[in-house]
Amino acid sequence: MSDNFENAKVLDDEIKFTLTYIKAAVNNASSWSYLSGLMDFSSYAEHPEIIDFAKECCLPAGTKELDISKSAETPQALAFLAEANVALIDEKKAVANSLQIARACYERLIAVDPIRRRLWNHKLHELLNVNAGSL
Repeated sequence: MSDNFENAKVLDDEIKFTLTYIKAAVNNASSWSYLSGLMDFSSYAEHPEIIDFAKECCLPAGTKELDISKSAETPQALAFLAEANVALIDEKKAVANSLQIARACYERLIAVDPIRRRLWNHKLHELLNVNAGSL
């Protein structure tokens, strides 16, 4: 394993490695945190497969289309998906519904992760205040 994350191949290999571990334990906070850290060396816009992966992790069993308000109770995936969409907005590379996805994730997190409800409320209010003109 290398720590030369500025090298695109090394970064891509680490991302694939991390996604494999997340698949094995979707609610393992360490793996999601590591993936977030890897993204400090790249842009979410350059790795749309990561956002798609997070969406898949949020799918309830037996469904193929994501309705975040009825997502699986996977706080780590929801938090990552929210933060990825916020990053896309910050990078000025947001897709048409990035703001709505981030908002829906935070609203869902308030329900499924009651221990950190105040954190998710704060992040939701911060998102809405910063992007008030976009709503």
